[in-house]
Amino acid sequence: MPSAIATTTTPPPPAMKVDYQPDRPPQLDERFSGLKRDIIKPEHEAAVIASYERLKIALAAEAERIAAVQRATIPECPWEDVVANGGRIPEKIAEQAKIAGCILFRGLMSEEQSLSWKEELIDYTKRHSAVRGRPLSDPTTWLLYWTRPQVQARSHPRILEAMNATSHLWNITDETLPIDLSSQVASCYQPIFEGRWEDYDPWCMDQRRDAKVDLYRGTGSCSGFRSFQGWLSMSKCGPGEGTLRVLPNIKLVTAYLMLRPFFLNESFDASEPTFPGAIPGKGQFYVTSKYYPHLEQDRTIISIPKVQPGDFIYWHTDLLHEVEDENNGPSDSSVLYVANVPLCPYNIQNMLNHRKAFREAVPPPDYLKDFGGPYEVEAQHDDHGAREENILTVEGKRALGLAEFDENEPGLTEGQRKIREMANEAMRDCDACRKRKICCVREPGHDTCALCRVKSVTCQFKSIPNARKGGSSRSPVSSTPKPRSPTLTASQRQATSESSSTQNKRPPLRDVLPPSRPTKQWISQFVGSSVDQDPFILRHCSFNDLNLYKRDNWACLRLVPDSHLDARPWYYPKESIQDVVQEDPAQLLKTFFEIIHTSFPLLDPAQVDEKSEPSDLLLAVIYEISNPYYLERTRTNDMSVLDWIFQAIPCEMRYPKLETIEASLLFLQRHARYHSGNYNNIPVPTTGIRQFLGMVALTIILSDILTTFYSVRSGEKLKTYGPDLLHIIFEQFQKRLHTFHDQYLSQLQDVQEFLDPTGTIFLAYYTVLLALYKAGLRNLSPSDLQYHIFRQEARKVLSQVISLLQEMTVRRFRAFWWSQMSNINFAMAGGFMMSLLLTSVDDADVEYWTTQIKLYRDLLQSQSVGFHPTKLAAARMRLLCSVNQDVLDANTKMFSEIEAAQTFGSDFWMDFCEIQDDIIL
Repeated sequence: MPSAIATTTTPPPPAMKVDYQPDRPPQLDERFSGLKRDIIKPEHEAAVIASYERLKIALAAEAERIAAVQRATIPECPWEDVVANGGRIPEKIAEQAKIAGCILFRGLMSEEQSLSWKEELIDYTKRHSAVRGRPLSDPTTWLLYWTRPQVQARSHPRILEAMNATSHLWNITDETLPIDLSSQVASCYQPIFEGRWEDYDPWCMDQRRDAKVDLYRGTGSCSGFRSFQGWLSMSKCGPGEGTLRVLPNIKLVTAYLMLRPFFLNESFDASEPTFPGAIPGKGQFYVTSKYYPHLEQDRTIISIPKVQPGDFIYWHTDLLHEVEDENNGPSDSSVLYVANVPLCPYNIQNMLNHRKAFREAVPPPDYLKDFGGPYEVEAQHDDHGAREENILTVEGKRALGLAEFDENEPGLTEGQRKIREMANEAMRDCDACRKRKICCVREPGHDTCALCRVKSVTCQFKSIPNARKGGSSRSPVSSTPKPRSPTLTASQRQATSESSSTQNKRPPLRDVLPPSRPTKQWISQFVGSSVDQDPFILRHCSFNDLNLYKRDNWACLRLVPDSHLDARPWYYPKESIQDVVQEDPAQLLKTFFEIIHTSFPLLDPAQVDEKSEPSDLLLAVIYEISNPYYLERTRTNDMSVLDWIFQAIPCEMRYPKLETIEASLLFLQRHARYHSGNYNNIPVPTTGIRQFLGMVALTIILSDILTTFYSVRSGEKLKTYGPDLLHIIFEQFQKRLHTFHDQYLSQLQDVQEFLDPTGTIFLAYYTVLLALYKAGLRNLSPSDLQYHIFRQEARKVLSQVISLLQEMTVRRFRAFWWSQMSNINFAMAGGFMMSLLLTSVDDADVEYWTTQIKLYRDLLQSQSVGFHPTKLAAARMRLLCSVNQDVLDANTKMFSEIEAAQTFGSDFWMDFCEIQDDIIL
């Protein structure tokens, strides 16, 4: 990624604690009180109070008007009127749209085309039902992003023209913009906070273009600025039939939403940390009549007029809107969601993220956090629509970063030319990535691509690629001059389908660019690991001419392309794996089950004993991933087994057996083997490798702790140890854990907030610490100073577990969804809290652990709505709390030394066994 495009490297703010109280709006962190005081300055308070009174009068009058004319407040415009007006919305209708904040285009697309797309979507979901959607029981919103109809709709010339027409509703006062990265979103609403809401212009783009709209990176948030949200109707749908509802006044309603948190009791108050309806990290703003009564929503929220297939509704990004809860109509209510995302500095990174998602045929980053999973993605379907031939216009390719913008188009302002130059520079791969022929992508939170960070060089584009031999150099793409428009000339289209999908074999539409089809097309199979737990095995893609594949934390694999001509192509390995492996196979098998198997117990050892006949592919993978750990190996850089696997896996996967799948899953775990430079790979450890090796080392420490303190034999032995010897043993384990932290976790600290899988090893580390502290509290006397030190250390570790749980997002939980060990870790932390509460000897300690347990229970319960690991931990906490309530009520005396030891004396293995009981609960 060229360094000219700035992206934030600061982590998101900490997770918010929300205090719910009856009859009061939720209380946020105290820092929000300071935020209120910063928004409205003391010198503006009197003006704001007076303006609020004027605003209530204006809202009452507007409520009467909306209630009287109802759906007539929503402007409608036949598309042919826009065409007849030179691509502009007629002036009278444009003025109505600026008041209402929305506009309904009639007949933007033909009914035949819309219904054709709909049928194609329905057909696609029938063929690929495993993609899933929401709700899971009967999906109405599908996890589809790159079907042929969606890609065509986003790039269709009529829809692009509609985006351009609505973009003219916005204005820019300074034509040299948009290069001003210090602007914040609050400045958009500054007139409102100064008591001048009448001067507020909801259609001014100046301060919006770089405002960060996903500050907390939460579920449902969008990482791009959308000037309009939009629906293309694919069915007949009227009021009461599952259609859109809006409050059609953008200026008054926005001013009221901004000021109301300061006047909850009808008097100005900037001291309370309350913003009713808004919770940090949540993508929705819930405006209720309880806290926003002056909107009179029962009279002012109205359904849009009845729409036909091909009609298109746009609404302002700030407009108050909702979808009807029920569909009481005779048919479904199907739409394609197509937003208008203007080209501005903040949206350039969003465009590059979508280009990467398009090339890989996977959901864009914003949508990955919304649905849990894992589910099928379109990359797993041979008939997905993420192909350039489905993009119908040059402008559609530009919106995805697949074609350069015309910097010399007549009529451009200085600001438009600047932003196009910035976008073109960002689309070019940096010099280092072009040299290695890999995709240059900046990960969230980084100003440089992964390769440039490793090489410690500036991520930038300087040199111009040499012209190819036998051909002309590539020239910039130009387009036919268009009427001048404000800085909204390039709109990136995001879309989710709320219906279904179809075959990719229908003829292209007329009046569009002819598709450029390759003369021949390989369908290559790729095997790699995005994280050490990722269960996905194969990816199919046709855009990769060099047979290279790159995802976050994936090794770049270069495989022999599979021609699909027969079951065993000529390049399938001819020799047996026993003839290829250079080391002692028996020793490699022993190394595998001693080291790899303990961290990734996929195979039954009986599968590879003398009586069984495992496949060559399974044995080859075992030999390959065991080789780095075999200390007596004679050849350190032998690539023969790896080359054999590269040739065999694509062929075996066409007709896979169970052992083929097992071999592929194991192959994902090859963390310590790097490819030679001939494969164009980055020969450095990735986050997944570091975590895997760390988990191996941590497992060894945990095994020693269990053997020393929790085995049957250790119980009798520990009784013979004196306090001094116990102190020495605990000190040795603490030193080992401290060394482990410095060696493994310190490498992951800087990426913990950006790379979700690191949560797994941090949670495991906390669990091992708790196992050690629990052993200390079990074996040391409460009169021992070290006993109290362990209690204090346990308090710190448990607070880290709570913080980790507070910061969980859907994307972070995807690293935990599969792991039974994560279930145990979360459950153990809760059980240990309960033990510390039961052994508390003063009121402050009892109050502290009571509060912490309540907080932990609430977090587990809230997170368990969508995630299996916390369901088990939440069930266990409910059980413990109910069982121990009588004990807490009756606890009127201090615990004796014997009682304290007994509380921590339950066998450690019970923490693991009780999980099965939790499942029943």
